[in-house]
Amino acid sequence: RNTWSLSAVFLSLVLGACDGGSSGGETATSGEEEFALTETLNADEDGLEYPAARPVEVPGEEAFLELGTNTTGLSTPNSFQSLMDGDDLMVELGFQGSYMVVLALRTQGYVTEGKVNIRASLRVDGELKASLKYKKKTLLPASDGGDYFYNIFLITEDYADYADDVGVASVELLTLDDALIVSVEEELWIRPPPSD
Repeated sequence: RNTWSLSAVFLSLVLGACDGGSSGGETATSGEEEFALTETLNADEDGLEYPAARPVEVPGEEAFLELGTNTTGLSTPNSFQSLMDGDDLMVELGFQGSYMVVLALRTQGYVTEGKVNIRASLRVDGELKASLKYKKKTLLPASDGGDYFYNIFLITEDYADYADDVGVASVELLTLDDALIVSVEEELWIRPPPSD
C-alpha cells in the first residue's frame, strides 16, 4: 500500500515536472495519426478557474512572439533558448520512451492575463509530421517582462525519415474559441538524437 502511494507521488512529480502552464486538454498528432491525451501534463496546482485572455486590440511596438526550446522538464526563463531560422532542433528520447522535439514560447504584448489555447506543429517539405494543441493554458510571467510556455512535446517517431533535413516549426496563440491571435514559425534543421 505504501509502495503504491509512493509510486503515485513519484508519478505525479514526474508529470508535474513537465508543467508548461495550466489545466486543460490536449490533442496530438504524430504524422497522420491524431490521438487525445486524456491526462493533462500541465494542470493548475490550485485547481482554480482563470478568465480567458483577451487579444490586445493594437499591440505596441514592444509586442513579440518568440519560438524557442527549453531544457526538458524545466519551466524557468533561464532554461529557454530562442530558435531562429537555420538553428538546430534536436530530437530527443522522451521520458515515456517516445522520440520528440521540445518547443517553448516567449511572448509579450499580444494578450491580457488569462487563459489561451496554444497550437504547435512541425512540417517537413509541406507535410505535417507532428502537432499538438493545448486548451485553456496560462502563460507564465517572468521578471524579464515576457510570458512563457514551456515543454511543448511534439512526438516525432518517424524522425529518421527527415533527420538532417529542414523543417518548419510553428507556434500559434489562440483565443479559447480558437481564433488566431498571433503566430511564429522558423525553418530549423531537424537533428537526430546524439546516440543515433
